[in-house]
Amino acid sequence: MQGLSPAARLQLFYALERGGGPLETLTNYAIRSFGIDVVQTSRELIESQLLIHSESAEALESALTKQDLLVLCESRGTNFRKSWKRGKLLEALTETDVGLIKVLAREKGLVGVNPVYSSELAILADRAELQLGVFKLLCFA
Repeated sequence: MQGLSPAARLQLFYALERGGGPLETLTNYAIRSFGIDVVQTSRELIESQLLIHSESAEALESALTKQDLLVLCESRGTNFRKSWKRGKLLEALTETDVGLIKVLAREKGLVGVNPVYSSELAILADRAELQLGVFKLLCFA
């Protein structure tokens, strides 16, 4: 994490907590309230290679709403039922177009933890979680 700004570190910890997803949305109000530039921190995280672009179906499923998937199914002429869950809708879409996950993942800017650093980052996230109570007490009490 050497070289990452404190703002990028905040976004990284949130991304680790969430397990990945669309990079520029991997923040919450508490993080943004510090005034971070999400575009800049996102760029830092990609350049650091701690988070890398992801094309996993799981990440895409969490990034798209059911309504998004229903619209995609309709627009692509995919056979589906409105009662289906997101996973089944995505599965139906990919049966129609195998390369669709790759295209949608790029459009959504999906990222995941780089497997090279996953164990070290998991340890770091666990340690940060243990320190959270003390940090809140010191900073916000």
